[in-house]
Amino acid sequence: MSNQADEHLTTDQAARFLGVRADTVRAMKTAGHLVVVGKGAHGANLFARRDVEAVKLRRGRPRVPAQQGELPSLEDLTCDQCRSLRQRVKAAEEREEAALQRAQAAEERAQRALAALTAAVG
Repeated sequence: MSNQADEHLTTDQAARFLGVRADTVRAMKTAGHLVVVGKGAHGANLFARRDVEAVKLRRGRPRVPAQQGELPSLEDLTCDQCRSLRQRVKAAEEREEAALQRAQAAEERAQRALAALTAAVG
């Protein structure tokens, strides 16, 4: 029979379990990856063991590394990954699209200039 102490972990215990620093556990709490379920002695935050185990499972999933200079697609990003990475991917896609449009416009201008030059010489 499990007691309540076995069902909850302090910040330091969660950090040791996850193999991270206590500051990282606090950041996970702030980001919403971990939820405080109670207070322990001296007001220490307590986390549900099952929540900490779920975070460990998510963190332990193998990730396919992107090729150098290549960002993963938005669909490849999982919910536990950083929101700023999604924003960087979107911004990179927007920059790529803008560069493509500029290149197409320059090509059209060059074709018009060549046609005008051909007509003038011709």
